Amino acid sequence: MGSSTDWGLAISVFVAAIVEMVEALTIVLAMGMTRSWKSTLYGVGTALVALTGFTAVTGMRWRTGCRALACS
Repeated sequence: MGSSTDWGLAISVFVAAIVEMVEALTIVLAMGMTRSWKSTLYGVGTALVALTGFTAVTGMRWRTGCRALACS
């Protein structure tokens, strides 16, 4: 990562991730205030489990070089 283009891309992705994190936090807080915190936190937990599973599966596929949907 030496060129200014690489640094610009890395900074933009980082800032975009922070914006998305703030947006997700806002939605969680709004749901917690309007509904019950129990159902809100259950939804957050379910989403984290789904995201973890998705990341594990797709990350392993990318790492092993299998980029096709029907790869065995």
